[in-house]
Amino acid sequence: SLSVDDVRLTNMTTSTTIPAAQLKLDYNADSATATFSALNLPDGNYTFKLIGAGITNSAGTPMANDSAIDFFVLKGDANHDRSVGFADLVAVAQNYGQSGKAWPQGDFTGDGTVGFADLVVVAQNYGKTLTAPAAAPLASAPALALAVSAGLPVQIPSKSIAASADPPRPRG
Repeated sequence: SLSVDDVRLTNMTTSTTIPAAQLKLDYNADSATATFSALNLPDGNYTFKLIGAGITNSAGTPMANDSAIDFFVLKGDANHDRSVGFADLVAVAQNYGQSGKAWPQGDFTGDGTVGFADLVVVAQNYGKTLTAPAAAPLASAPALALAVSAGLPVQIPSKSIAASADPPRPRG
């Protein structure tokens, strides 16, 4: 079982939770991949959390732990360096008028085509930066792949989420 009620999406920049009604869940049984989408998120740092107690496998066994992943949204940031600048403008310029493009190629509106609206996004955010939050340990990974969206689905394999909540101990 998996539904939008089993997740919590929090804007850590504003300390607000995105309502479940604004989230969409798509599930691909062939690849056992759940994709959560939330369109038009404001710029900010986010934590996406799976609530383990509400998620069960086909035998009815609940997921052992919660699992979380952090990400950020900065409109116009094609190269994902937390700032909007010349490199992001170049991504739009190199792909202008082309279809079948994604965020890294300058499609910031999610319509599949790089055009004037995408150029406007870069212009409106040019020079803007987003400060990274302080690092926090993540919970253990669930036994499923998941995706978080900041306008477009991004698939994130579950093994990439794995991190220890315990600090490393010196060997002696």
